[in-house]
Amino acid sequence: MSQRKPKSEEEKAIEKETDAVIETLLKKYGATPEGVFGKGGLIKALTRKVVEKALSGELTHHLGYVRGEERPQEAEGNHRNGYMSKRVQSDDGEMEIAVPRDRAGSFEPLLVPKGRRRLAGLDEKIIGL
Repeated sequence: MSQRKPKSEEEKAIEKETDAVIETLLKKYGATPEGVFGKGGLIKALTRKVVEKALSGELTHHLGYVRGEERPQEAEGNHRNGYMSKRVQSDDGEMEIAVPRDRAGSFEPLLVPKGRRRLAGLDEKIIGL
């Protein structure tokens, strides 16, 4: 049996912050099965938020600059252009996400590609059944 290595001070601080956030969310959504796993529960809300943040990061990488910064010369003529609503299936059921757009229409998300309605991993589970 292997032993865990001791946590660094930074890891302890992150864990403490994470625990505080989780406590706050559980107070908001409730610590019941329905509050955590239900239709409008915590897990679904977190999944949606994480997917939207990842898509925003993909667009930042595609454009080559962070929102609020000055656009570089090579990005001239292309910039953020709002969001498009998209319904996707996940392990937690159907959810609506906001997919960021760019002005030139050249942004191709990797996490939820254009034309796909299922989040990665769900298809493998369906086939496995």
